[in-house]
Amino acid sequence: MRIPRQWLLLGTGHLIQFVVVLDEAVLLRRVGGREVMRGQLERLVEVGERPDVEIRMLPFLVP
Repeated sequence: MRIPRQWLLLGTGHLIQFVVVLDEAVLLRRVGGREVMRGQLERLVEVGERPDVEIRMLPFLVP
């Protein structure tokens, strides 16, 4: 599933709008150690800088 999604975002040449909402817990859940987590966060920042991608964070406490 991941590969077709990445192809849609990066491989078609046509911009599609991609909006994702992540729960704050994903920042605290360790998967694969520090280097893996660092790589994941760097990738989120990289992709989030694209004009067709919007990454939102849902906080633990919503006022």
